[in-house]
Amino acid sequence: MVRSDLLHAGPAFVAARARVPIVPMGIAGTDHAMPGGSPLIRPSKVVMVVGKPIEPPEVDGRVPRRVVDELTERLRVGLQVAFDEAQRLAGRPAMPDPDLAIDESLKPELPDAGLDLNRRG
Repeated sequence: MVRSDLLHAGPAFVAARARVPIVPMGIAGTDHAMPGGSPLIRPSKVVMVVGKPIEPPEVDGRVPRRVVDELTERLRVGLQVAFDEAQRLAGRPAMPDPDLAIDESLKPELPDAGLDLNRRG
């Protein structure tokens, strides 16, 4: 789960100031590929999902805190959506946390498929 109290506002501030999009990404399966404390990598399915870019609003000069907070929340939602989709593609169902409900109006669309890092060729 992507908790807003653990998500820093720096990326949103930099993106708004530089007028560049933020691309949320979700990765699933790395915990099985290399469990904590294990010196070896195990063969395991790892999936990476690249979300749609999140465009910051136009600002001139100083970036208002309200803009940074709103962009940070949109990033949190984008990261959660990408992570949930990566979990689904990896065959691991997401476990939603009711305390971290996603406002459906902020929920971005995802590309058609994730990137399967085990794909050969």
